[in-house]
Amino acid sequence: VEFVQIFDGPKVSECYQRDSTVQPHQALALANSQLTFDQSKTIAAELPKVAGDERALVDAAFIRILTRIPSREERQLCLEFLADGATHEQLVMVLFNHNEFVTIR
Repeated sequence: VEFVQIFDGPKVSECYQRDSTVQPHQALALANSQLTFDQSKTIAAELPKVAGDERALVDAAFIRILTRIPSREERQLCLEFLADGATHEQLVMVLFNHNEFVTIR
């Protein structure tokens, strides 16, 4: 799959050790991918069902996408982002492009 290859998809010859690389077009591919758009819509539609208010929604988005609770600063920035008119879908897109989402630790 071409999209996976942009993110250094595994090759048969590298089954035991893989070299990691960062390619500049990875961020653009993720930000402009139809897969990312579709999944952002899906997750954004589900978040209000599990969250009573915007604060809980931000927490739920972080848990769902980054598998952790946001820091106070992150939560505040996200709440300001939403208060400035951003949609839940746009918040999810931002989290999909977060370094922690695309980086293997």
